[in-house]
Amino acid sequence: MGAKQKENNSAYIVLVRLAFGYFTTVLSLVLVQSEWLIQLTGRPLVLPGEVGASPLLIYGIALFLFWLLHRSEFTKNDLVLSTKRIVTAGLCSLFMLLILFMILHPSVAFVQALEGLARQNRIWVTVYGSSLLMLSMLIAPVQLILFFPFSTLKKHSRSLCILFAIVILYPFTFVLDELYFPHAAQIVLRLSALFLSIFSSAVSYQPSSLQLTYENYTVFVGPICMGTNSILLFAALYAFLCQRISVKKTLNKTKAWGAFVAGVIAFFLLNVLRIGLIMLVGASSPETATDIFHGALGAIFFFGVFLVYVKVVLPWLIVKEG
Repeated sequence: MGAKQKENNSAYIVLVRLAFGYFTTVLSLVLVQSEWLIQLTGRPLVLPGEVGASPLLIYGIALFLFWLLHRSEFTKNDLVLSTKRIVTAGLCSLFMLLILFMILHPSVAFVQALEGLARQNRIWVTVYGSSLLMLSMLIAPVQLILFFPFSTLKKHSRSLCILFAIVILYPFTFVLDELYFPHAAQIVLRLSALFLSIFSSAVSYQPSSLQLTYENYTVFVGPICMGTNSILLFAALYAFLCQRISVKKTLNKTKAWGAFVAGVIAFFLLNVLRIGLIMLVGASSPETATDIFHGALGAIFFFGVFLVYVKVVLPWLIVKEG
């Protein structure tokens, strides 16, 4: 009983350290993009929009999944850190912050050259922005070494590498948004209008300009409204969880594929619902719709559905012995 209690304590201490690692990453990214730093150095921020909720939410989900999968494996040896180790890791983290600052705050001449390139081709703007977001998220694994010994990170290297690859490559889903956009825009636009027609007849849309109007509120349904990032992220995390579970247990492949297809369809329809709810709120409070609902709803929907998959669907996929 005492040994089991110690294991549980170790698992919860690991969870606390993961939380500290997460918030250290958040604070580092806030600092490196701060207005104060821009004014102090005179160097503009070249990142097209701050590292917002989505990449950081994905990182939080990845850390929680890592803990959920391995919580029974943590021992007190996973908590041992020497002073020398902490100092070395801290210096590495500061060095990474300096590199990140130099990348995100180039000279004014470099920024002007980039703006000229951006005017020539929109897709390259998205590729460039996604690359910068990817580089920004590289601070995450560097920060994590502040809180765990190398032996712990090495022991769980496979899970950590896969999850960090998902987190770091996630920004490139915005590039896929641009490529997927011409094929999906009309479908999303029509389904959103159909949903809004349930509440009012004052709904219209313009297929040529991709504008959706509900009462007196009009929005442009652009590439970022396609929900591609949620679908791809779900696919990556779902595949990762299925692979990790199948190492120790047998999964029903028919159920697993069925649950995957159902998840993809669910996220596509939830994106249509998200656009519809933004329009409903925007009709009475445009600022609330754009400042809060636009980004927050997608994150809430993703976290809610994925939590259902972790707690309900994945256990259902496991073949019971005997």
